Amino acid sequence: MDGASSFVLVLLKAVSPSWTPLLVARALLGVTLAGLPAVAMTYLSEEVHRESLVFAMGPAT
Repeated sequence: MDGASSFVLVLLKAVSPSWTPLLVARALLGVTLAGLPAVAMTYLSEEVHRESLVFAMGPAT
């Protein structure tokens, strides 16, 4: 899923008429956003020079 689907899920959360659609939209939003850091780190590892990769990704704390 991408940023557009996350945006749609946030809008659905805002207009949900009851608890169940809110809960379902929130669960799907969590699944949608869970892969974002992994995709970003993969992209950085392909685009940034190897010696600068640690500085680009930031320290692991």
